[in-house]
Amino acid sequence: MKTLLSIFSIITLSLSTAILPVNDDPSIQQLTFDGYEGGYYFFSNEAYQAVVLESDSELVMDLKNNDAVGEQFEVAYEPKAQTETSSSQGTIETIKKIK
Repeated sequence: MKTLLSIFSIITLSLSTAILPVNDDPSIQQLTFDGYEGGYYFFSNEAYQAVVLESDSELVMDLKNNDAVGEQFEVAYEPKAQTETSSSQGTIETIKKIK
């Protein structure tokens, strides 16, 4: 009986998946605004890596005049695959200035 219980336990544990904590949506990041040019919004993340985004609609905040260069924002965007004709990494959904 112990053998049967041991085999059942081993099978049950091996088939179960580990529960990992779920991170917040990976498409929400704190980014520093670097400028706007040619339809693209340029940001950099905390590791100083460039993040190039575009917007399908007019943003709540007007970043096109480049008055907010160097300021930090919480940006939610829908990631997309880069193509040869577009350097955008995603489309901005929401943007909020960090105080």
